[in-house]
Amino acid sequence: MKVSWNDIDPTGELASIFARMEGERVGSARQALWGCEDGWTVGYTTERITGGPFAGAFAAMAYKPTGKGARTGKAASWVRVYYRRFATRKAARRRAEVLYYRHSPKAARRHGAAA
Repeated sequence: MKVSWNDIDPTGELASIFARMEGERVGSARQALWGCEDGWTVGYTTERITGGPFAGAFAAMAYKPTGKGARTGKAASWVRVYYRRFATRKAARRRAEVLYYRHSPKAARRHGAAA
């Protein structure tokens, strides 16, 4: 007999409890994410992180595409390769912009930023 998740938790209450617990463990915050020309995704948190080791701070992060399709621009999975905390949103955004321009040389030239 095959048992599905809906048989165990038909209301979705258990799933929401697990999601909330995971957010408390690693932290959560709204993010702004940008897709780079080389397939990477770069972003920063637009609000302070709640819960987890970075609680009360802002963060900048970068994700590298991996697995099948990573080199052709059709990646289905990414690995976080950069994640740093910052005291201010402005500092996190500045670092995210540096990372974005590093992985998007055409945009860097267009906006006059050093790649």
